[in-house]
Amino acid sequence: MSKTTTDTAATGMELVHVDPATLIFAANVRVDARLDAGFVNSIREQGVLQSIVAHRTGEGGLVVRFGHRRTLAAIEAGRASVPVYVLTHTAEGTEGADKAGDVMRVVEQLAENHHRAGLTAAEDAAAFHQLEAFGLSPAQIVKRTHRSKADVTAGLAVAV
Repeated sequence: MSKTTTDTAATGMELVHVDPATLIFAANVRVDARLDAGFVNSIREQGVLQSIVAHRTGEGGLVVRFGHRRTLAAIEAGRASVPVYVLTHTAEGTEGADKAGDVMRVVEQLAENHHRAGLTAAEDAAAFHQLEAFGLSPAQIVKRTHRSKADVTAGLAVAV
């Protein structure tokens, strides 16, 4: 039987909810956040679904390690708070602390962003069909998913 714990010492992190405007931006491999209206609207309506990861400065500020786009979108969307996992210790230091910490940050940011796979057109279509089966109209699917009318219409036209 697995055990769930919220013990900060055991997990090496704590979950807090903070105003995204208070978060500090540090170096990031992504030079352009490429915030699109659909992403910002999704954050506005649903909030940040995947927690931001940060570490504390010596003064107690929170420095974003992962989730720069989510943070910027939350600020633009006017979110009052976002979930942040605060690393209570890091394996190889923190940004700017030493070369090993900077190397770790770059490698982790590359891994976090590069190894993601978006949904395929077939997976989008299947999701649109599920939403339709739950009673949503095409217009409601467009509004709730922030996808274009053309994408939703094409996805619903495909037999799944």
